[in-house]
Amino acid sequence: MNNFSLINYLKSKKKLHLKSFFSNLPDYTGIDQEVSDLDLLILEEQGSLFDFKKSTTCQTTPYSDWVSSGCKDMHMLGRNLTESGKVGCIIIAGGQGSRLGHSGPKGTFPISLVKKKSLFQIFSEKIIAAGALCNKELPLAIMTSPLNNEETKIHFEENSYFSLSKSQVDFFNQPTLPFLDFNKKLFQSDKRHLAVGPNGNGSVFEAFQSSGIAKKWNENGIEYLNIILIDNPLADPIDFELIGHLAHSKNDICLKSCKRLSPEENVGIIVQSQDRPVVIEYHEVPDNLTFSEEPCANLSMLALTLSFAKKMSKYNLPLHKVRKKTPYYDPSTKQVVIPESPNAWKFETYLFDILFETKKTAVMVYPREDIFYPLKAHAGKHSPQEVQKALMRKEQKIFEEVTQRSSPETSFELSAQFYYPTKDFKAKWLNKPASSSYLV
Repeated sequence: MNNFSLINYLKSKKKLHLKSFFSNLPDYTGIDQEVSDLDLLILEEQGSLFDFKKSTTCQTTPYSDWVSSGCKDMHMLGRNLTESGKVGCIIIAGGQGSRLGHSGPKGTFPISLVKKKSLFQIFSEKIIAAGALCNKELPLAIMTSPLNNEETKIHFEENSYFSLSKSQVDFFNQPTLPFLDFNKKLFQSDKRHLAVGPNGNGSVFEAFQSSGIAKKWNENGIEYLNIILIDNPLADPIDFELIGHLAHSKNDICLKSCKRLSPEENVGIIVQSQDRPVVIEYHEVPDNLTFSEEPCANLSMLALTLSFAKKMSKYNLPLHKVRKKTPYYDPSTKQVVIPESPNAWKFETYLFDILFETKKTAVMVYPREDIFYPLKAHAGKHSPQEVQKALMRKEQKIFEEVTQRSSPETSFELSAQFYYPTKDFKAKWLNKPASSSYLV
């Protein structure tokens, strides 16, 4: 598509005013189809976000009507619902592991301390363990993106679905959106492709519905969904207490949270708006917004009813933009450049924006060390080494709860059964002494 063809194309769509978005592309040859497939209405919405100014004043308070985790009755209610076949898990896993120096989907990254299990394997084995406890084959749906869909499926096939039955696992694809550079222009990721990225975790509802999986789950009696992100190995794919509280409170959504560490932590915050919780994403928090105590953090972990998820599939969530470091094609050198700092804007929809569509929301606060330490970067705070330390601390705690003995002092990792132990499993391990020479 040469410049003349592009202008005619934009004229035919009555979008000639978008011409400047394309002026950064030196040669349209080879990406004609990608250009013609662009949703120009969404591209226009992306451009409009450049006029957004972060507020410098904000009258708000932290959300205070949250409940603490640790209720045995809610845990049992959630377990009963799971045993009745009313609970399924969705894992959002559309991203690549490029920030980790990993060439493949982030879910294929080997993270467990001893056996080097991938994130996908860790969660798959937990689904199996929860199913064994509940005597029920629990459904799992994984949201991929066009960037990693085939590789994700191959990873599961090559590993025999990590002993999950093939029938209990579904994959569905989220769309992508083009990146824009800091001059509000499209650019290429290589000679033949536009630079694009997954369009955010908020797309899960529409993609889940359009894939037909929501319909299948509804017909199979599923009423409650537990949603987690692939990058957080401390997450529980089946959280009995969270599901129980959701069902007992008759809310549409129950957010899983912990307290923010500090204003510098890159997490959204849950604040009060008209007596209900809403989220401000971390890069949209006003610079001068301070609190006497840290608010609850938005971790993008939640339980919600399938009926509300279906309703949200028809709701157009707003776009947000966030700075990203992404490879780009330099036409002058004909090389792909790996930037050392953020060079573009990525556009995403967020799960938390569904809160604006209901007043029936609850927030449950857990100890951070039990639920949250995501894998984000090759080095530093959220590197594989630091995530493994967090996993170790959690598994030491779980080992001691199950065995009533001190945990091993050297590196070890637990089987998923420790996370969802049956009575027989607990009896087997009760008072069993820890040894530095074995792996559990």
